[in-house]
Amino acid sequence: SPGSRSRSSLLEATVHPSPDAGFSQVDRGAPQERRRANRLALIMTSVLEFDDVSVVRGGTTILGPLNWRVEDNQRWVILGPNGAGKTTALKIAAALEHPTSGRAMLLDETLGSVDVFELRPRVGFASSAMARRLPADERVIDVVLTAAHAVTGRWNEEYEAMDSRRAHRVLEEWRLGHLAERRFGTLSDGEQKRVQIA
Repeated sequence: SPGSRSRSSLLEATVHPSPDAGFSQVDRGAPQERRRANRLALIMTSVLEFDDVSVVRGGTTILGPLNWRVEDNQRWVILGPNGAGKTTALKIAAALEHPTSGRAMLLDETLGSVDVFELRPRVGFASSAMARRLPADERVIDVVLTAAHAVTGRWNEEYEAMDSRRAHRVLEEWRLGHLAERRFGTLSDGEQKRVQIA
């Protein structure tokens, strides 16, 4: 729960569905897929739900058991000392890792029984750890463009004009349009966080 751990470090966790990113794949699909995605968005009961989620590595429990539920109108701050499992919990919340035990549901889908490559584009995840995974020489526009497809770093992928227009629009909405051609590694920490959110 919020505030139940030491305040020696702070990590803001804003976990919410990203409809713009989530529907990019569906928009190219059949009308039936769009209707299903829209229905799911309307009946979603929670954004995130952990039931006795634990992560064990090398015989050491690094997280859990954790019970946590996030509704779509909530914002959370996770506090705890280094090594408490904050980043691990958020990686599970972003479908980047699976728990060793327990049940983790994200956008009403259970990790382990859903294709995470279809789920990840529907999730926005910004953190210092994620910023370190992004290539420093990546253009800001490409960071936003590839994030819509849950990819970190543009390689040889081809994107449609619609994807590029959406990335530029999102940068403008976040008042980051002037940074579109800058390299991610040259941005301040605050600018990097805002780009990740975009």
